[in-house]
Amino acid sequence: MKKILVFLAIVLMALPLTAQVNVTSESTVKSDSNVYNVPVQKLEISNNDFKIRYDFKAGGPDIAGVFIPKIISDSSNNLGCALIKTGDGNKKDQLVTDLWANRTWGKKLYTGIEVGRIVGPTNKPWDFIVSKVSYGPFTAEGGILAYHPLTDGINSKDAIYAWAAYHPEHAYVALGKQINTYWAFVGTKNLKKFGNLTFGNYDTKTNNFWFKSQTGLGEINQGFFSQDMYIEATSYLVVPPFFYKHFSPLTTKGTYSIKMEGRRTNGVHGYEVMGGQIIGNNILQLGVGINSEYKNDKLKLGPAIELYKSWKIDNLKGSIELRHDFLYQATSAYITIKY
Repeated sequence: MKKILVFLAIVLMALPLTAQVNVTSESTVKSDSNVYNVPVQKLEISNNDFKIRYDFKAGGPDIAGVFIPKIISDSSNNLGCALIKTGDGNKKDQLVTDLWANRTWGKKLYTGIEVGRIVGPTNKPWDFIVSKVSYGPFTAEGGILAYHPLTDGINSKDAIYAWAAYHPEHAYVALGKQINTYWAFVGTKNLKKFGNLTFGNYDTKTNNFWFKSQTGLGEINQGFFSQDMYIEATSYLVVPPFFYKHFSPLTTKGTYSIKMEGRRTNGVHGYEVMGGQIIGNNILQLGVGINSEYKNDKLKLGPAIELYKSWKIDNLKGSIELRHDFLYQATSAYITIKY
């Protein structure tokens, strides 16, 4: 991790002072009775011609990448590429070459394709290909991760991802499949005072499931309850990318907000209901709820509190999310800083 951070610092200092550079840092901090750590640390440096990203993930491989998003770019076409490294400096490290292209045909049709190869010292190359098409109120995406070169053909052990969505003026509906997991999404869009996004999944191999429903009332977050965000979220959840993405908390969804969430993981059930409100003239955003754990025929209940505050000073802006689970006596924070 230290080597990557030093490299990014050198890149930042080497840029001319007049360059229009954006720097973003995102950090997750967690603390409970047993441990205090930083499980996720993200850093991104970008301008119109390039992007450098680095994700540190405790308990998982670090990911670093250099992107050139606009090798060719005009009103109808785009061609980009990336070089990505995953791993913690051992034999499990992998290097990814990634190339993508997309084209807009008139006002209704969009097509895109992404291809890549993953190489490492302990296995033969893996190949992947992802394709997306959108026409009017329909969007679909499919991908294959082959644990071998695609020139060897496709077999039953390869990972297959696919989803399709229908999104007329005020609604969004999507279904997807991720290896053994099935997904469903339902959302509203282009409404003034109400917004809802509900999604869920079910793993046929483990019987695990997860569902989440978020509702905004009053002055709703139009950027969240929108077609672009729904497509981005569906693609992120069903066709897993290399880099981690953080979505905004419940209290940013509207003047008033409601969340219902539940999951079963290896026989353990957890459910939460939470309500949120923007206090004053966006002085603070507060969420209060109850979560639960059902394990070995025993039910535990405990309150949960979330706070969110964003700020801006000239070209520097940021936000902080705070959450405390009384059930587990655990506190977490998510901090973003952008320049």
